[in-house]
Amino acid sequence: MGALRTFLALSVFQQHYSFWPNNIWPHGFVAVCCFFLISGFYISLVLTERYHQNTELFYANRLLRLMPVWWIILVITIVANELGALAALDCCNSPTGVMQPSSDYPTWERVKGIASNILLFPVALESMLTGEFGRPMAAGQMYTVGLEILFYLLAPFLARANTRVFCALLVVAGVIHIIPHFYGLPSRPWQYEFFPTVMLFFLLGMASHRLYAALSALPFSCGSRFGWLMMPCILTYAYFIHDAAAQDLTNNREVWGLYLLICLAMPLLFAASKTSRIDRFVGDLSYPIYASHFLVMAWVENRGIVDVSARHWMAFGLVITFAAVLATLVEGPLQRCRLALFTRYNTLSEADNRSLSRG
Repeated sequence: MGALRTFLALSVFQQHYSFWPNNIWPHGFVAVCCFFLISGFYISLVLTERYHQNTELFYANRLLRLMPVWWIILVITIVANELGALAALDCCNSPTGVMQPSSDYPTWERVKGIASNILLFPVALESMLTGEFGRPMAAGQMYTVGLEILFYLLAPFLARANTRVFCALLVVAGVIHIIPHFYGLPSRPWQYEFFPTVMLFFLLGMASHRLYAALSALPFSCGSRFGWLMMPCILTYAYFIHDAAAQDLTNNREVWGLYLLICLAMPLLFAASKTSRIDRFVGDLSYPIYASHFLVMAWVENRGIVDVSARHWMAFGLVITFAAVLATLVEGPLQRCRLALFTRYNTLSEADNRSLSRG
């Protein structure tokens, strides 16, 4: 599913910068909700198959997956702003932001801002507890990664729930998700940035993984044979609902058709792509693209290039290049580190089991 993840990351980039001349992308907000679905699937998968006996190792894995890449981008953003190398853009960059040493902020606001930008989840937690949104971030899109981290904290307990309890939680999450709509509240932030309502997407992704586990238990499987067909189906449907998605990211049938299509397609698509190295590498570009595209946009806008199309295509090329560098030089070694942690833990567990059996 790596190609799907990178397509969604580029959809968010397209939403912010319109680098592609033709509108072939789903709306950026819809793409993020699709990311939540995929995250629910993958997290349920790894908790079931790898980390079901060690929650601490799961949290360490997630920390190594998300934070180093973001911290590199954050440091570059701070230094580049101090050097005047980035344009001030309303959508994504403020040289006078709370992370800039030269800016003037009250001490407590500075502390909260630094914690939110470094750890990501405090801003999402604060918004959930206070109902107030809009705390400035060095890269605003990283707020949604904070929502993911809150989900990670709950995921081990959700993955262990039996089918009856899980279905009850799914129904409750669905009711919570639609409450703001019935009260006339805007879908953003209340169904997009408010963690209790966003939980529905993560749980649907986890339900998709449970479907995958059930299909895998069957004596036959069509995933490896037909799974790749799911990708053009998803892309085609996303293309045709773009206008509907631009109106509302979560309260119309066309958009929910995409979410449900992805939930049903993920078991087949994962079965087809799970052994593909190419798909894995393409997927490894998704997070660096998502995390870095504001930084690249601000740098390109500061070059003073008059031709809008040239600026946008330059940004596209730089985002892909920067993501490939991060995936190769940072993501690759970190993946090996995560695998080493997992292998070492399993080795120690087997040694402990042998000791207990001898005792």
